[in-house]
Amino acid sequence: MPATTATPTETTLLNADSVTWRVAGDVRVFLLLGRAFLLQVAHPTIAAGVAEHSTFREDPWGRLQGSFGLVLRTIYGADGADVGARVRASHRGIRGAKEDGSRYSAFEPEAYWWVLATGVDGNRALRGWSSRTLTRAEEARMYDEFREVGRRFGLRDRDMQPDLATFDRWYAEMLRERIERTPMVDAFLETLAASPPPPHVPALAWLPMRMATARAVTAASIGTLPTAVRERLELPWSGRMQLELELLRTAARRVDLLPWRLRYLPIAQAAYGREQRAPGQALRAAA
Repeated sequence: MPATTATPTETTLLNADSVTWRVAGDVRVFLLLGRAFLLQVAHPTIAAGVAEHSTFREDPWGRLQGSFGLVLRTIYGADGADVGARVRASHRGIRGAKEDGSRYSAFEPEAYWWVLATGVDGNRALRGWSSRTLTRAEEARMYDEFREVGRRFGLRDRDMQPDLATFDRWYAEMLRERIERTPMVDAFLETLAASPPPPHVPALAWLPMRMATARAVTAASIGTLPTAVRERLELPWSGRMQLELELLRTAARRVDLLPWRLRYLPIAQAAYGREQRAPGQALRAAA
């Protein structure tokens, strides 16, 4: 099982020069969070844990804010290592039995790493929604940075693939052989279709946006997956959904035209401000 204590590195890879900082705090990340969560609950262990221990069904927005917010704090926070340790501690009680009767624990290395692995994959997919794509060297650097995030969450180096090429082979095998259409995949698709209002948004005010939001997030969550994955999970897809995806992708690329402070989430803005840098400066420094 993953280590129960973290040993923070003296020199962090997660700083204003990192690829992860450039990508993870982009406001467009919200379009692909559903994709990552869909892949996560397609893993039998994670699906069982979410079904038994998560408030996802009752409070999907709260679950999103809690889990994704903590990942962002681990990446961008000056106290990121401490946040990661608290996240790890909060998972100690997540254990139980799957539908087949086998036991599971949140600390199974494969499942624990799979959550972050879908983030690596999602961040790479996100760059297809931007004119600023990543080179293979930048992707490899981002992968090394995500390994540091994994260590902050208590994973050991041997629980994670040593380099991007090895990770890509493992990830492809997971998509091909390990994930499945779990009951939580169905629950997630139902939640997408229902599209409940976010916190503090009155139901009547949300009503005109609900359908458009549901269709956009569904298109992004399902359409950006490889065809083989959609077929393995028996996910719906159609020409209309493909058209909606292309329109959404075209609109998302226009975000590149905005000033950087409008393109990044507040936590990312604060982190760059802490280092008195901007993403553009970091990009030039890393080039």
